[in-house]
This record gives sequence, C-alpha cells and structure tokens, in this order.
Amino acid sequence: MGSRFDDAFQRWWAWWEADRKSYPPDFLNETPRLIVDLPEFAIDAYPVTYGRYQACVAAGICAAVEFPLTTADAADYPVQNVSWDNAVAYCTWVGKRLPTEAEWEKAARGVDGRLFPWGNEWQAALVSTLQSPVGAVPGGASPYGVQDMVRDGGEWTADLYRAYPGNTDERAITAAGRDYINVGYVIRGSVSRRPAQPYPVTRRSFGGPRGGGNITFRCVRGSELPPPLEDVLVRIDVPPVPEAVTNVDLTTMVYIPAGEFVMGRLAPYIHPLNATPEGTNAMPAHIVYVDAFYIDRYKVTNREYVEFLNTLGAHAFACDGFRCAWARYSSSPPDPDAAIFVEHGQYGVDPGFETLPTDSVTWYGAAAYCAWLGKRLPTEAEWEKAARGTDGRLYPWGNEWQWIPDAPRAPYPVGSQPANVSPYGVYDVLGNKLEWVQDWYAKDYYAFSPLRNPVGPVEGEKKVRRALGGFEGFAFGLPDRSGAYLDNLGSFRCVYVPEQN
Repeated sequence: MGSRFDDAFQRWWAWWEADRKSYPPDFLNETPRLIVDLPEFAIDAYPVTYGRYQACVAAGICAAVEFPLTTADAADYPVQNVSWDNAVAYCTWVGKRLPTEAEWEKAARGVDGRLFPWGNEWQAALVSTLQSPVGAVPGGASPYGVQDMVRDGGEWTADLYRAYPGNTDERAITAAGRDYINVGYVIRGSVSRRPAQPYPVTRRSFGGPRGGGNITFRCVRGSELPPPLEDVLVRIDVPPVPEAVTNVDLTTMVYIPAGEFVMGRLAPYIHPLNATPEGTNAMPAHIVYVDAFYIDRYKVTNREYVEFLNTLGAHAFACDGFRCAWARYSSSPPDPDAAIFVEHGQYGVDPGFETLPTDSVTWYGAAAYCAWLGKRLPTEAEWEKAARGTDGRLYPWGNEWQWIPDAPRAPYPVGSQPANVSPYGVYDVLGNKLEWVQDWYAKDYYAFSPLRNPVGPVEGEKKVRRALGGFEGFAFGLPDRSGAYLDNLGSFRCVYVPEQN
C-alpha cells in the first residue's frame, strides 16, 4: 500500500519542473510504503450507477443529485456529485459500507505493487470516463476484475484524511497552508489533469464531506466495522540495508595501535576578534586508553556513497527507517551544495564532485554505510586519537596554527592536502566538512567520561560531529566538538575492529 518516498518525491519534482507556476499535488501523502494484511471482503465490480442510486432517493434515504449528461438513459452511468454522507447512506441502505482506502487500493492494484489496475505502464485508453456507462472499458479492470477504478473525480472511501503511519512530512498532511487532518475524507482513483503525468492508484486526495464535482463511489461487504489502518499494518516497507561484506578491505585504512593519548584541551580557545572563549565543551584534557582499531584513511566520497545508494535503491526511510541522505531529484542544474542526485531511480554525482567528501549524509546514513562495509562509525575517542596522535597536539602538524593562503576553499578532493594529515597518516582531520561519530553529544561529557574506551553518554538528542577546524576561518583545532541532530547532514569515515567482528 502506498509509495516509497523516493518514488513519490520524483513525481513531485517532475510536476514542479514541468510547470513552476502551479504547486505540485501532495504526492508525499501516500508515503511511506506499507505492508498491510487485510481481512477478506467483497467489493462492487462497478461504481454505483444513477439507476441504483435513484432507488435510494425514491426510498427517501438518499438526497437527489443532478445527472449532468444529456442522455435519455442514465441508469447505467456512474452517479456523480454525491456527498460523503449520502454515499454512506446508500451503502448502509443496501447492507454494505464504504471501503476503507486500504481495501480500495488492494482491489485496484492487487498484491504486486503495480501502479495502475492493468499494470505498471500508463495507458490512457484504459481509463474510464464519466461520459460512458460503467464497465465500458473492460481492459482497465484490476487483477481481481474490479472495473472503472481510475476515472475523473475519483471515489469516496470511508477513511478520514490523515497521514500514514510513519509519515512525519508536513507536506503530506497540509495543502495551501490549511490543516486537512480529520476534517474531510480520502478520495481515491482520480486521474491527473496532466495526461503526461498520470496519477497511480496510490494517489490520495482530500474531499470535504459535502463533496461535489465528479466524485462517485462503490460499496463493500465485509466486517461490520472496518479495521483501522494501524490494526492491519504489518510493517513500513523500507529497502533492507544490503548484507555487510565479509572481507573488510584494510588497504584503504590506517592502523591505530592500542594505548593512551591526550583527549580534549587544557584551556578554551580564545576567539581572536572578540576574546570570547570557545571550545569549553572539549575540556578538561584527560588521558584516555583506546583499544587498537583501523580507521579509513580518507573521508567517504560522493562517488562511494552513491554506490551505496544505488545498491540500496533508495535514500528516504531506507536507513533504519530514516532518511539516509539528501539527494536532488534531477541531474540539472548542478548544485555544489547538493552534489548527489537521483533520476529515474538511479543515483549520480555532479561532474567534478566525485572525489569530494560526501556531506549530504545524515547520521543514520553514515551508520548504515559503515555497517554495509562490515565496519562502524568511530567513537569520539577513536576519532580524536587517529587525528591527534598521542602528544596532545592541537593541529595535525603540531601546536602552532599555520595559515596556508594557497589552500583551496573546502570542500576539496579527499587526500589532496598533504599538510592536513595526522601523525598516523589519516587525511583531512582538520576541516573539509564535519564528520559524524558514534557518540551521543553532551557538552560536559569530558568531565565524567571513563578513561578506557569511552563511548559517549548512553542517550541524548544529538550526535557528535568532529573536524570543525579548517584552513580558513578561526583555528579551533582538533579537540573541537559539536552536537547535531541525527537528521542533520555531514561527512564521515568508518572504523574496523577485528576483535569485534
């Protein structure tokens, strides 16, 4: 049921690119994709016709509606302009009820996730019209033989309009600045006003209870009280992270031996312009023992991360149920601030940005990438030892800040600055984008952290990012640290500990 975020946002982007004068429909309201287990039910093979509805009107149950077509015999045409209340009244009168949107979607697409009742390719000739009797396009039937499920106006369902479980995107539940939650009902099966950009049967739209327009309906017979979506939800369907490799490539890593090193700083860094102390969250300096480990010589590049995304097949809700990274939904125009893009389901990197450190990755995406390679994110202590060595130096080269006027503005290709190398041979530890590490962030953690293999606080709201310094700006140095929410973006590198694998 529903769509993956990447597929829905691709439709949103295509709509926006085609016409930037009109805001795209809320395709994100059909995300995330869900696996649903429904009880059996029976559904009308056709929408309710005027002839059937008029019997309800004659019985004094349903309100009369106008038939808009100039035809002598309206009995076999789908009824239109019906309010939600009257649709409910009709279905109740005949001993049935409106379908839930889960029931409607299953009847329309079957169990194989197809986009349209007849398959995955759009065929305009198979779309039913309101200007023809029901069942006039038998080739457009669903896998179960249900007909006319894609047409102008769409069909009422029983469900109040609300976000799917697991959907926290504001655009999924609002439109034009109005909160739509629980003030109207879901319409399914409407066709797009742009023939070149058709709606799949996953498309949901909002309808006020009074209805109007071309909305029609059909009924189902099943359980008296339809189960709410939360009760039939099996799981949110996100791509599984590919199995980790079994043989870690140590040729791209640096060995850091076990032992003690100086972590943190003795005194705060003094800002040269306003004498404001900085870096107090990296105090006090203390001796820490860390077991031996391997760490990536370079930060992960855009090209390497795109390989992971293409293996994964998605970047939204795909890393432990969270967004892995930020990716544009078009290859043009290039964007130096977001070099990764996805187009027609394939990820790519803007030319010239392949060997730059990827910095569009969430903490979840960084952790998933490392796990994919049989590694993990470094602890803060591991990162700092690999960056500083054992003598407590502030910069890769020592304790004196060196302004390097010829250094390129970050980001720059990984490993391209020979001065920015740690005593162990780890590149780009000072700047060239912030790096995620494993630990939760606490400003005062150094005051009470254990002295052997610290792993950070047991919980928190933010994760630590390191490598704050750089060749431009103020020389905060290697001890500097900051916290960032897990869905913020950054770069990273991985570590491998043979004893733990």
